Amino acid sequence: MRCDKKDLLLYAVTDRAWLGDKTLAWQVEESLKGGATMIQLREKHLDEDTFHEEALELQDAWNNPDISLHLSEDHLALELEESAQLAVEISVSPDGAVTPNVTWATSDEDVATVDTEGTVTAVGEGKAEITASCGAVTASCEITVVAPAES
Repeated sequence: MRCDKKDLLLYAVTDRAWLGDKTLAWQVEESLKGGATMIQLREKHLDEDTFHEEALELQDAWNNPDISLHLSEDHLALELEESAQLAVEISVSPDGAVTPNVTWATSDEDVATVDTEGTVTAVGEGKAEITASCGAVTASCEITVVAPAES
């Protein structure tokens, strides 16, 4: 296996002697939160099946990172046929963990639509909620659509 130097900024090796009353998964999660970019599962006294089960559990900790998701707006007021861009900010811990794609949804397509880039378009009067999702984490913006002002 070839690794880039940046992938080995903090290398951690597992050891059950350090666990005390904690689990191995807890130890690895804490290492990842502390900035570990590489974890070596070194368990000399486990049979192959148990070792494999441990490895899968630890892989789950790496592939299911802590994610926070924030939108640029909590509320938008738009006139009919007006569009606005919602920006999304994603924070993922640990560094290098797999970040799920962001998906967008609207609570009412008769009021507001949203595309895959977060562009919201007002299509009918009323209120709708636009939701960005990343894994199990969501963030929402309330959209209020009104008729254009008479000039």
